[in-house]
Amino acid sequence: MNARGAGKRRPSDPLYGSFTSSSSYKPMLYLALAELPFSFRTVNLKIGVQSTPEYLAINRWGGVPSLRHRQSDRTLVVSPSLIRSIFA
Repeated sequence: MNARGAGKRRPSDPLYGSFTSSSSYKPMLYLALAELPFSFRTVNLKIGVQSTPEYLAINRWGGVPSLRHRQSDRTLVVSPSLIRSIFA
């Protein structure tokens, strides 16, 4: 067990994004490199999933990426702010 985890496993935060979006790739890479738990939820931009009411409830602007931070009950929606929050 590493010192960060200390035996407690935090539930993974869902990262919503698209594999075709570099804005989605960057926070996914940073989360993986920081060894932070997250789950990736694909938002298919080609068929317009970003415009559905379900996704607009997560990100009202309909963009990717979106990171739902369960601990603070916030959703971060801009790639640079996501990266800053990962390493804060």
